[in-house]
Amino acid sequence: MEYAYQFFTGGFGADRDDRDAGAALVDLYRRMGPGDVIAGWRAPDGRYRVMAEIAHDAGRRLWLWLPVFSELPESSGAAPSVSYKNVLQKGLSGFPGEDFKFVCPSDKKNIAIAYELYARYFAKYDFDGVFLDKIRHASFAGGPENGLGCFCERCVAAYAERGVDARAAARLFEYDPAAFIPARVNDCAYRFEDAAADDFFRAKAGVVSEAVTSVVKMFSAIGLEAALDVFAPATAYFVGQDLGALGKIASFIKPMFYRVTRAPAGLTYELDALRAAYGPRADVIKALNKIWGTDDLCSDGAARSMLASLKNCGGVFRPGFEINVVKNICESSPGYAASSVSIIEDAGYDNAVLCWDLFGDTAASLRALSNTKGRL
Repeated sequence: MEYAYQFFTGGFGADRDDRDAGAALVDLYRRMGPGDVIAGWRAPDGRYRVMAEIAHDAGRRLWLWLPVFSELPESSGAAPSVSYKNVLQKGLSGFPGEDFKFVCPSDKKNIAIAYELYARYFAKYDFDGVFLDKIRHASFAGGPENGLGCFCERCVAAYAERGVDARAAARLFEYDPAAFIPARVNDCAYRFEDAAADDFFRAKAGVVSEAVTSVVKMFSAIGLEAALDVFAPATAYFVGQDLGALGKIASFIKPMFYRVTRAPAGLTYELDALRAAYGPRADVIKALNKIWGTDDLCSDGAARSMLASLKNCGGVFRPGFEINVVKNICESSPGYAASSVSIIEDAGYDNAVLCWDLFGDTAASLRALSNTKGRL
């Protein structure tokens, strides 16, 4: 197994951080072997130069971790996401460094912001590519009014171009959320028995895929590859991430198999939000368990089922799992880390991403993984 290593340097304009990136990366390479590095998105940060030198000396790449439709600086002037109740999306609180406040994915100026931020803050560093995060609509963690996506005039028009009346779909969800329960999964995308729901989710994913394609082309034009951070297969399609379509435009995709994280993107957190948003009349979790052949979507068996499904999606997938411990948010452990590696290897993958912050409390998990590899 070869690993990529993900470091969170802080949000835009975060306070100075003096944690030694060079020492951390050298130690990682000694323990675990050389691998690509994903770092961002504090700006500016001289540690990117140190990381680039170490990674390049080892023949590996440095990827700039860059948000696209959330966590943007106020100065970006991004057009906000609007709920179907015509209320600006408020984001979430309680997560240091991130507010999960999403902006409109149809707005052309918004689509260009990630590239503009790179040009302004990061072009002077020796990055080999960009690792694009927050490439989605808001999730149901912000309630059903946000979980259905952006309903500004631009987005409603984008849906109409795809033959979908977005506002009618929102009314249907309010009246009959069971219509929006998936019936099956085909090539990593859910399909729905209700034609209106199926068309709505296809259009929702189409908006994201089109926007991400535009962003990737901007970076490709200046010689930078693009990789993508996405939800795990069980939840990705709900936020407009069609993993099969996205796989065609990315150097690699990191699905977040965050099975012990109670925060956005964590399976437990997002599934709880789905259950609450759909309500007791529509047991969406029961249906998802049936689709994935499990009684617990955070279990080892569910992870195996999802990893197997990715094999049919095309593209290059590097599963990511969390090894940093964050009190009351992420309950990672050495046993969980070792088990995750075993599951990923058994599923036929030879690359994984250690997430989501190697600056964090990771020592115990790294010892377990390095011992497994016969190092130290």
